[in-house]
Amino acid sequence: MKKTSALLTLGLTALLSISGCINSNDYNSRVRELLKFERYRVERILEKVKSKTLRLEAVIEYSIIGSSNYTSEQQGVGFCIKTGYGDRIVTLEHIINLHQLERRTSIGKITIRVNLNNRAIRINNDDKPLEVIAEDEDSDLAILKAPQGLDCYSEEDFGNIEDLYVGKEIFFYGTPLGQELTLRKGIIGSLKGYEILKGDNMIPDNTFIYAGGTSFPGDSGSILLGEDPKTGEPKIYGVSQGMFSSTNLGWGIRVDVIREFLIRENKPNMSNEMAVR
Repeated sequence: MKKTSALLTLGLTALLSISGCINSNDYNSRVRELLKFERYRVERILEKVKSKTLRLEAVIEYSIIGSSNYTSEQQGVGFCIKTGYGDRIVTLEHIINLHQLERRTSIGKITIRVNLNNRAIRINNDDKPLEVIAEDEDSDLAILKAPQGLDCYSEEDFGNIEDLYVGKEIFFYGTPLGQELTLRKGIIGSLKGYEILKGDNMIPDNTFIYAGGTSFPGDSGSILLGEDPKTGEPKIYGVSQGMFSSTNLGWGIRVDVIREFLIRENKPNMSNEMAVR
C-alpha cells in the first residue's frame, strides 16, 4: 500500500464519518488499519538503517604553538557503502578533523589554529585504524577506508534528488548527545539551506532544511532516509550536517552532492576513477 493511498483512505474515512455514512465500528477498524500501516512504514525504515549506521568517535591529538598537547573526542555517525575500490565509510569532515579552536578573552572571541599530531577512530565502540581516503573542509565530507565485516549500502540505496519536495517526510537515526542510536522523524522545510549559515561549513546550494525530530550534537552524519515515490522503498536522500540552537530545525547535505564527492574523490591510491557497485 502506498503512502498516497493511505492518505486518501484517511480523508475518505473522515468525510464519510462526518456525513454519517459510516458507523463507528467501521471507522475504528479503518483507523486501526492506518495505524498498522504507519507502524509497518517505520519498521521498514528502521530495518534499513539500523545495522548500517555506524557510531563514530574520533580521538584527535593536537597542539597549539607554545603549549602542551591536548586530546579531543568528537562523536558522530557514518555509513558504509560498497565501491569498486572496496568498502568505504562516508561521514562528515568535521567529525574526524579539527582545524581551529575558539576562545573568549578580555578583548573578545579569538580563533586559534591547531596542529594535528595524531588521529584515531572508534567504530561502534571498537578501536580501528583511521585510514582517510579523502576529506574536504569546504563541503564537510570525508571518505574513510572501511574495516572488514561492516553491513554496507550500495549505489541502489541512493535516492533521486528530484524526489525531494517541501513537506516530504524524512527519518534519521543518530546519536543525540552521544547517547544510544535513536530514530526520529521530520519533514523537509526548504529545498535550499539558509544563506545566513554560508561559510560555517555549510554551502546553501548543497543542503536542504528539515523540521521536526530535533537534531543534537552527536547527530552529525546521520543518514536522512525517505521513501521512493515509485517503489515505496527507503532511500538515502542526505546526511545531517547541523542544527539551529534551541529550535527543531536542522540541515542536511543532499544525496547528489554525496554521490558526486564519492565519484570524484574515492580512489585506491592516486587514481580519480571510481566505480560504485
